[in-house]
Amino acid sequence: MNTHQASKGNYLSAYEVARILCVAPETVTRWARVGKISFIWTPGGQRRYLRSEVELFLRVQPRTVQPRTVQPRTVQPRGSE
Repeated sequence: MNTHQASKGNYLSAYEVARILCVAPETVTRWARVGKISFIWTPGGQRRYLRSEVELFLRVQPRTVQPRTVQPRTVQPRGSE
């Protein structure tokens, strides 16, 4: 399997996984090194991540950072302080 085939099929690059998981590609690589997310090596020496594994990871891993809720600002008229 070449890199082009891997990225078009069931396998994703670190960049593609990072976009899905909303993290940096370096984070995906670090998780792969410590065994948090599985991968395969391509003949060219690049990591590829199985799409179904990434989707499972997304469902079962707790989110460490919750999205912020933005509260609307109340604007006070001038001179009403």
